[in-house]
Amino acid sequence: DILVSENDAAVRERVKLAFAGVVSIALAVGKQGDLVGDPDIVFAGLPKLGKNNVDMGDVVDDAVFKTFDTLPRARRRDFDSVATAIERAVRGAVYTSWGKKPLVHVLVVGG
Repeated sequence: DILVSENDAAVRERVKLAFAGVVSIALAVGKQGDLVGDPDIVFAGLPKLGKNNVDMGDVVDDAVFKTFDTLPRARRRDFDSVATAIERAVRGAVYTSWGKKPLVHVLVVGG
């Protein structure tokens, strides 16, 4: 067993995960700024249904696709910019639907 201080970053992250869950998203973007295939989205620690019985998977999917579609084509080629925009949109959408802000990881690769 390894003991760490209660102020350790790992402890803070685990508390946040336990409180608000995590959403992981992987997507591929082509050279022209188009989405290649479907994003892979996995989440844990979130309820199945949000406010008004809306499926949380639909909430996350809508946030990913709407955000990507609204980005200018030139900005879609900047993977860090895409990841940041989708991360913020998903966190905000889940907050609106559930009232908690999950940890969101976005991985963007060239396709």
